[in-house]
Amino acid sequence: MQVALAAASSSPQNSIPPFPPGGFAPVTSGSQGNASAPATVVPASVPASAPAPTPATTPAPTPAPTPAPAPPATVDLSPPPILEVSTHGTITLSAQNVAVDALLELLSVRSKQNIVASDKVEGKVSVNLYDVPFNEALEAILSVNGLISVRQGSFIFVYTQGEFEALEKAKRQLGTQVFVLQFLNASDAESFIKPILSKEGQMASRGTVVAGFTPTLENGGADDYAFTARIVVTDYASNLAEVARVLKEIDSAPQQVRVEATVVSANIDENNAYGLDIAAIGNLNFDNLVSKAIPPLGVPDALQTGLTTDKKPFTPYPNSAQAAAVTNQVALPNAPPANIKMGFVSDDVSVFLTVLDDVTDLTVLARPAVTCLNRQRAAVMIGERVAYLTTTQNQTSTTQTVEYLDTGIKLTFRPFITDDGMIRMEMSPSISDFTLRKIGVPGGGETTVPDSTTQELHTNVRVRSGQTVVLGGLFSDKITSQRRQVPFLSDIPLFGGAITGQADRVQRKEIIFLVTPTVIEDQKLYEEGKDSLEIVENVRVGARAGLLPFSREQVTANYQQDAFTAYNNGDLTKALYYSNAALRMKPISPAMQQLRERVISMPGSDYQDQIDQTLIERRTFSPSTPSATPKLEPVPVAPALAPVAPEPSTPAVSAPVAPEPAPEPAPEPAP
Repeated sequence: MQVALAAASSSPQNSIPPFPPGGFAPVTSGSQGNASAPATVVPASVPASAPAPTPATTPAPTPAPTPAPAPPATVDLSPPPILEVSTHGTITLSAQNVAVDALLELLSVRSKQNIVASDKVEGKVSVNLYDVPFNEALEAILSVNGLISVRQGSFIFVYTQGEFEALEKAKRQLGTQVFVLQFLNASDAESFIKPILSKEGQMASRGTVVAGFTPTLENGGADDYAFTARIVVTDYASNLAEVARVLKEIDSAPQQVRVEATVVSANIDENNAYGLDIAAIGNLNFDNLVSKAIPPLGVPDALQTGLTTDKKPFTPYPNSAQAAAVTNQVALPNAPPANIKMGFVSDDVSVFLTVLDDVTDLTVLARPAVTCLNRQRAAVMIGERVAYLTTTQNQTSTTQTVEYLDTGIKLTFRPFITDDGMIRMEMSPSISDFTLRKIGVPGGGETTVPDSTTQELHTNVRVRSGQTVVLGGLFSDKITSQRRQVPFLSDIPLFGGAITGQADRVQRKEIIFLVTPTVIEDQKLYEEGKDSLEIVENVRVGARAGLLPFSREQVTANYQQDAFTAYNNGDLTKALYYSNAALRMKPISPAMQQLRERVISMPGSDYQDQIDQTLIERRTFSPSTPSATPKLEPVPVAPALAPVAPEPSTPAVSAPVAPEPAPEPAPEPAP
């Protein structure tokens, strides 16, 4: 019971009840520490014998301030999330402003997936998903708040970005892996791998080969040629996997190009003093020349006279603009008729050479074929090396060295293969010659040195694989002086000049290069090599068949022929015999194996009869002759048979049957 204390002035003196003996015990009302609640007292238990105390005046309590009203609680009016899981495991979800942890719990219960979320996973999600797989739905929920899920076995753990990085850093360990390079240089591979490595990653390589073929005095004892290019990389597992992927892409077999070059020399005289018009021959419309009106022998005539089937001169220029600028084309009606036979195939180099040989004297100097790797330089040299002596002199000694000068015809090229089937060719044909000249040396005397004269051509063209590039315009001149005189008389002054003559002959040649690059596929090389091996094997077998008629191959072929002949004649026994004989000589013979199976499986064959007879014997357990089934002949019956008296039957004596013993009585139980 709570009792409020009233002020002394609020009531008369006689209205204040006396204090109970022992005073009042204070009791708080409501919650503890509430200053606004008025103080109350509860009378304590008073003994009956205690005297009444003197009444005292109690001051009035100070009224407590009224507390401010608490703000109303915010009510979440968003609808609860709706999540449905189909029979196929797809998720349909509709949630607006829902906590991530609560949504993950709902997703785990409905989809029956073990999802374990970290205590730091928090955030709100508003999402609408319709019939999406579970993994995509989980990824959509987590990606909004930057969360990451990790699946381990049957559990899915959800972490924040910081937690995931800390776990990965704790689990990551450095590992080492060795990579063997097949085609890529070790130093080049290092430049590709270095950006992929982490701060803790390291790598080392070896196997770099010194350029050149012949070891010098400095590197003659080195072991650079003996080791394969290898790279040892130490880094985390993810970085090692990325390094392996990059090396697999870049360390691939390079493509190869087969370049067939034909070097021809054409003599130049007064009739074609400016060289051969390659455009006139290379751009002829052979379809216009070859027709029913002109026989094949008339084609060279048309080439020389410049007339086609419509009696109009052909255009010896690559395009119509150049043809329009030429107005003085003149045919050659007095040219002698051709006496060669020729056929034409489109874009064939042999046609070009045949036509060129009809125009002027042509000599094929060389036809080399070179196979080189993509982006690698190759060179073809046709000529000679001129030796000359060089002298190096100092204060104490003099050193003489033999040097060489390469002269002749040289073709240097480098192919670049592109993805569209085109080949970019860097080519540099050159023609060089030399003349010997004597020069003076210090200290007196003379020495001979060669002077080189060179004509070079540098070009960069794009051609399709299999097409031919023609390079011309390189000339070589050879001047020959011929002096005619009468012996002794030509030496007489004044009179000798009248009977002396001199003729200078200039022999000029044009060198033409015809280059045909072709991209070589590895499968094509394999097939060509396989065909070559088959040809070699056929030659070997043919040689043995001609020298040794009783060789294994020849005997096997004879057995096979006899087996097929017997089978076609219907003699299955001989066919089976010869096929078995052929298989004994050559067990791997598909033709004989098929023939033997066919003979065995045919009904009526001896082998099939033997199998059937064996099955019958096994079932009846009575052996019989495996020959043909014997014919049953009828047994003749005698016309009169005497009756046969029956023999007296002897009665059977039955053995006495012993009586069964009577069963013994069971013993009586003891009392």
